[in-house]
Amino acid sequence: FGGFKMRQSIIIKFILASLSIINTTLSFKYTHVAQKSICKGHLNRPSNLSATQPSTPPPYTKSLPPSDPTTTSIFDAVTMISKIRSIDSSSNPRLISRGGLTLAKMWSHQEWTKHQATTRYFRHIVKWPISTTFRLISPVCLMFTIWSYMYNTYIRPSCFPTFVLPLSAVSLTSSAVALLLTLRTNQSLERLAEAREGWGTLVSHTRNTAALLNAYLKKDDAVRGCRNLAILGWVLKSQLRGEDCSDVTSCMLTSSDSEFVLSRRKKWSALLRLLRTFVSEKALDGSLNNMAHGNILDQISFINNSIGRCERIFSSPTPPTYTRHTSRVLVLWLFLLPLGLANVSLPVALAAQFLTSYVLLGIDEIGVELEQPFQIIPLNSLCMAIMNDVADEVA
Repeated sequence: FGGFKMRQSIIIKFILASLSIINTTLSFKYTHVAQKSICKGHLNRPSNLSATQPSTPPPYTKSLPPSDPTTTSIFDAVTMISKIRSIDSSSNPRLISRGGLTLAKMWSHQEWTKHQATTRYFRHIVKWPISTTFRLISPVCLMFTIWSYMYNTYIRPSCFPTFVLPLSAVSLTSSAVALLLTLRTNQSLERLAEAREGWGTLVSHTRNTAALLNAYLKKDDAVRGCRNLAILGWVLKSQLRGEDCSDVTSCMLTSSDSEFVLSRRKKWSALLRLLRTFVSEKALDGSLNNMAHGNILDQISFINNSIGRCERIFSSPTPPTYTRHTSRVLVLWLFLLPLGLANVSLPVALAAQFLTSYVLLGIDEIGVELEQPFQIIPLNSLCMAIMNDVADEVA
């Protein structure tokens, strides 16, 4: 009876320790200090508005100058949007490395030189404690390490003093764990590459469409059509990130067009509809010949296809069944690992448990992060590129 009470006490202690770690994990927030104040005293934009949360225009939109094309040129609107959107407040700070190289910004020669330098090994080790992946998975790694300590110190001596799980049994499933993690990571990398390619083609096709409008239409008419193209990236970003885009529409479009776009379920589709209608009107009044009209409509169709690729990636994740199975197999494998390290000294067993958990859980966490690529790719820079390229075509 005394042995039963001791085992019961040990189990209760382990459960309490695990619940404490889980509570720490759930309440953990990665602090990322960023200046939110935008130039000229504009207030901060609300961060991370969910897709289901009703969007309200940010306070600074009340003080914006008129968006009527007759009073505000497209270049003034581009300058204003560049200021109020200079900071990407909708990105996930928990996934962005502080003070280091990150996928969340466009790279230049300086970043590539630093990335390929042989000193990267030393730099990566020194910055290990502030690693985003390490901070996210360290509570779970610590939980498995505590489990290893509880098993080797209390549970095994009192309940299974002679039992040792053969390492061959653990090794048999290690190949399956590695295969599951490899396939998941490869799938996530493919999704990341396709998302980046989709935005790359969007930048190219918007630039080509602006060039055609400028080549075939009068200056004022070309600028009017390019206003819809200039903010297309921002409107798509608002859909993929669940943020408000009323600030950019009020800067670039007329009041009626801005209200029409904001009232639609797919705001980017409303922008393309306005552009198609405008181009068709110019074709009917003779400002556009049939060949130019067809070429512009083809480019708009290409833009629609590029956005469709992004929507497909966002709305279709890696099958959740695969994710759940990978997590269960990984947790079970790490849970059984201490049983195979019973004959190893306690410090070595704990170190092996923590490092093995860090390696495997880190690979799984990276795969999960890359699965939703729009939260880490530099959407703010890409939207700026679209807007500036379109403005340059009508300069």
